[in-house]
Amino acid sequence: MIWQPVRAEPIRVNTDFSAFALLYIAAQATERLLEPFASFVMTTREMKGEMEVALASAMNAPDDQAVWAQAAHAQEQLGQRQRARTYVMWAAATVVGMFASASLGVYLVAAVAADRGPAVPVDILVTGLVIGGGTKPLHDLIARIERSKQRATQPSIG
Repeated sequence: MIWQPVRAEPIRVNTDFSAFALLYIAAQATERLLEPFASFVMTTREMKGEMEVALASAMNAPDDQAVWAQAAHAQEQLGQRQRARTYVMWAAATVVGMFASASLGVYLVAAVAADRGPAVPVDILVTGLVIGGGTKPLHDLIARIERSKQRATQPSIG
């Protein structure tokens, strides 16, 4: 549905790191694009206040199990809301990443595959998921690849 009207040709890169740099830039741009809207999505300010009040009440009544249960419940509700917010923002970032992939021709698997990769719609989904995952997983992956390449080129001692 996204790719059909555009049908952008895949961008080819010379090295694995160039492909990851391109994805890192796309993930960074997606994060910056969604950042102004994040404060409006499933806000937690009120729930944090309620949790802090419940926790303060519990600390002032250390023997009252009902007050402690209320504080625990407030903390659990806040945690659930924060997790749900994380999923909503990840889904939005993934959709934006898929649109970016389809419209710009940034296809992760095609960029790094030596031979024919998967069908373009599948590549758009994979690329969108990677972009939607954000910059930290990409940075961690790049660091792991760098370390493994350094280990492969270092002579063994012994």
